[in-house]
Amino acid sequence: MRTTTKVFGIVAIGAVVAASSSAFTAGGVTAPTSAFVGGSVSQSITGAALSSVVYDTDEALNKITSVTLTFSDSAADAKIPTIAFSGAAINGTYTCAAVEAAGHTSLCSAAPTKADNNATNLSITVA
Repeated sequence: MRTTTKVFGIVAIGAVVAASSSAFTAGGVTAPTSAFVGGSVSQSITGAALSSVVYDTDEALNKITSVTLTFSDSAADAKIPTIAFSGAAINGTYTCAAVEAAGHTSLCSAAPTKADNNATNLSITVA
């Protein structure tokens, strides 16, 4: 009986963690794989309204390989955002493309270092 309770408890906790790390809302994080990106993430943005942030991760290396930013409207179109991670052993260097008018998105790729998956802060600036 006791083992069944422990297993059920672990499965329930696993389901909560999986659900919390797989969807993004204005205050959350999306990782397209099952990677867990940090214990908590604080995101701040200056200069535009952000509707989503999607992290692409390399689970084998425990790194964030790219970040896709989606903005709420055309105010950021054609502008080049900058992003900076902190709170990890390696914070990474990322280069962002100009925000595309079609979907108001910008892909920020690691160049050359990648942030650790346990980064806890992301600052985004659009100028």
